[in-house]
Amino acid sequence: AIEQGRSATVFVYGATGAGKTHTMFGGADPNQRGLIFRAIPEVFRAIDSLQASSSACSGGAGSSASDLDAETQSDTTFQVKVSFLEIYNETVRDLLQDGGGSGQCRVLEDERRG
Repeated sequence: AIEQGRSATVFVYGATGAGKTHTMFGGADPNQRGLIFRAIPEVFRAIDSLQASSSACSGGAGSSASDLDAETQSDTTFQVKVSFLEIYNETVRDLLQDGGGSGQCRVLEDERRG
């Protein structure tokens, strides 16, 4: 999905002590890396692969439709955004905020959608 320009969300839910943090971060052993440390390099590998494949293609006179698509893709830029939130006791905190996530996030509700 990410390679096609769509957003992705990982939501971890469970009781205190269930292993959510370990699942996301892993242990000290490199073979015990968590989801975050496995997924982030994959995202950037996919971007590098897409950039390499689009720069390898070049259109010219007599270009086919696929060459034109590749030419258009070579102008593509990639933007990676990461949010890391904690929801605890009905309070949302941004854990990437300066100060260790001490600030609370406002939760806004839409009257029609909830």
